[in-house]
Amino acid sequence: MTAELGLGMESEGTQLVCPKCGWMNVLTAEVCEQCERHLFVGCHHCGHLNFRGNLRCVACRTQLRYRTERKEPRLDLLVWPAKWRVSRSRKWLLPVEVAVFVVAVLLTAFMAIKLAEWLSPRPAPGPPPVYVVKNGRLQAVDAP
Repeated sequence: MTAELGLGMESEGTQLVCPKCGWMNVLTAEVCEQCERHLFVGCHHCGHLNFRGNLRCVACRTQLRYRTERKEPRLDLLVWPAKWRVSRSRKWLLPVEVAVFVVAVLLTAFMAIKLAEWLSPRPAPGPPPVYVVKNGRLQAVDAP
């Protein structure tokens, strides 16, 4: 099957390495599970289906119209077991990151204001007030 699709070094047993992100995909996948890019492209000359990482068509040797860099698979993807990897889309992650960033900025600003208030110079205390009882009430009078 790999010879029919024009797969070379990019296939490892039962997995395909995405040329864009390095994600290991199953051989039956049409798009990458990680970056959702098409893994196969048709030759514009003969119509043969080729792996996107190939520079030339396997059937007619015509140069394919796209340019892509061949990348080695990302090592961090090979180190972690498959059960630890998240295979579904992470579209929720960006709004959560933005919300956490906004909260962090607000907390930092709040703490900076409180620290500035705490460190600000306080007016020097004057003499203590003098209290006098007049008409049964306690009143403060200016010190002489």
